[in-house]
Amino acid sequence: MYIRILNFDSYICEYYSVMSFLHQLNRLSYKKILSIGLLLALVFTVPMTVLLVQQKTRFASRAAYVKPLPAIEAVLPAPGPVPDEPPEIGRVFPFLGKADDIVFLQGKNFGVNPAVKSLKFSGLPVPDANIEVWENELIQFRIPKGASSGVIELSTGSHPVSVSYPFTVYDKNTKLKLSKKGNLVVGINAGEVHHIKAWLGDDTHVIPVEGEVPPGSRERSVLDTGGEPLLSIVLYNKAGQILPFYVDPMEWGF
Repeated sequence: MYIRILNFDSYICEYYSVMSFLHQLNRLSYKKILSIGLLLALVFTVPMTVLLVQQKTRFASRAAYVKPLPAIEAVLPAPGPVPDEPPEIGRVFPFLGKADDIVFLQGKNFGVNPAVKSLKFSGLPVPDANIEVWENELIQFRIPKGASSGVIELSTGSHPVSVSYPFTVYDKNTKLKLSKKGNLVVGINAGEVHHIKAWLGDDTHVIPVEGEVPPGSRERSVLDTGGEPLLSIVLYNKAGQILPFYVDPMEWGF
């Protein structure tokens, strides 16, 4: 019985509290009620807006890569010292090209035209005449004649060699083309493509992908990027040979 009386009393108290609040609210003018409503709306809306803006900023930062621009005056400075730390290639842009095309290496610890250095393209030394910019975080060079698809190797002094993701070299006779359709990479004249290797993501988060391409027509999807940036891709035929390909530079932002 005691418990029932205690609960009943608490209900009575709550009832009078609510009625008192409603009575006070009824005495307020329309303008005051409107002001209180706007204030409450701001209290709840502003934090949510800030949270959404922060989330959009984080999402956009993954896609904030800005391609480098070719140097207007490609003149190397006098040879400088070898960096204390070994070089690290982060990104090669673009990931394909033909002889004499410009390629950018981005990373760190390259030095500023260090006196002791080596740059090789698929095992072929890149001539000094083809190197146009050598800064601590950026190297600009032209693909040497006779180069084939492979990796780019960079070393300074006695430091270990830094190796890039694979680079594809094509020429005017190349028929296989890669195009983009949303997140899909589509091969045109891709009848020989049997399997692929690709690297997605950015300099800090790399996702390797490898797999066979289902047989189909000469135009077929070879990769679904899932919305991730494409760092490099290699196409192989059934015998395991690398197939050269080309792209529309405007479509790919090259």
